[in-house]
Order: sequence, then C-alpha cells, then structure tokens
Amino acid sequence: MAISVPTPNVTDGMLLSPEAPVSKLAGLTRLALIMLSVAMIWGVMLPWLAGRPRIAAQLQWLDDQGVDPSAMYYTELDVMKPILQRLYARDAEPR
Repeated sequence: MAISVPTPNVTDGMLLSPEAPVSKLAGLTRLALIMLSVAMIWGVMLPWLAGRPRIAAQLQWLDDQGVDPSAMYYTELDVMKPILQRLYARDAEPR
C-alpha cells in the first residue's frame, strides 16, 4: 500500500498559500488595520489603564521615588545606587 504525500505548490522558490497572491490593496488594508490597532492600544487603552486607581497609585509611587519609567537603564537612576550597593554587598558575602 503506497502512501501519497501532497507536495506543496512551489513557484520560484516561494510556497504559495490558498490566498496567494495577496493584492496590494489587501496588504495595505492589513497594514492600516495593524496600525489602527496599535494606535487604539497606545492612545486609548493604555491611558485608560493608567487612570485606574491601582495603576495610578503605582505610577505615583514611582514618581515619589524618583523613578523615571522612560529611563533606558534603571542603573542610571539615583534611586538605584543604594539598591545596587546592597546587591553587590550581598553577592560579595561568602556563602
């Protein structure tokens, strides 16, 4: 009994899906939907979350501690110096 394995439809080294080729308009539509989704999350969802009491309290605590959430490296913040000193001291202790 022979088992037949379907071979993929290959043209010029590219695997074609049932929906290929995608038109330029369909590609632009997908790109626009993705960009709209990111804009909605960034411009509506995240600000809404930031206004929630629990998140707002956490953001206020960070601000009170002098933590800049946009800092590229938290080790550059002044508030991190004592924390790092404690960590280095703990790592230097013999175990």
